[in-house]
Amino acid sequence: MLVHRGRDVMGFPLETRRELLQDALQKVTYPVLHCVPFNAKPVDLIRAAKELELEGVVAKRKGSRYEPGRRSAAWLKFQLKRSQEFVIGGYTLGSNPFDALVAAAVVVLPWLIGVLLAYPTAIAGTIDNF
Repeated sequence: MLVHRGRDVMGFPLETRRELLQDALQKVTYPVLHCVPFNAKPVDLIRAAKELELEGVVAKRKGSRYEPGRRSAAWLKFQLKRSQEFVIGGYTLGSNPFDALVAAAVVVLPWLIGVLLAYPTAIAGTIDNF
């Protein structure tokens, strides 16, 4: 929760913002799943996340404030599955309109080199290959 009833709460501790969120969602009739804090050793949480085949674990320091526009040392992400974000920098349409939309795509991985994105390769295939 970043704003509660028109009031900026980003400077409030994590636990207070969590309470405000639960209060704000009391009258919601559809199911809402809340992230429950765990008081466990990081190694145990990571082991459990691996067993459940989760993407990873996000650890937030108790009492931490939300810091917009920056990566805070109070919030850590432990990524368990290896992946890479990419941008489709261009495409060509397939020859048959009933085929998949993309016949070939240019994939640009967001590796910053100065202020430029690196261009590692082009990938040919249909959109359902991605």
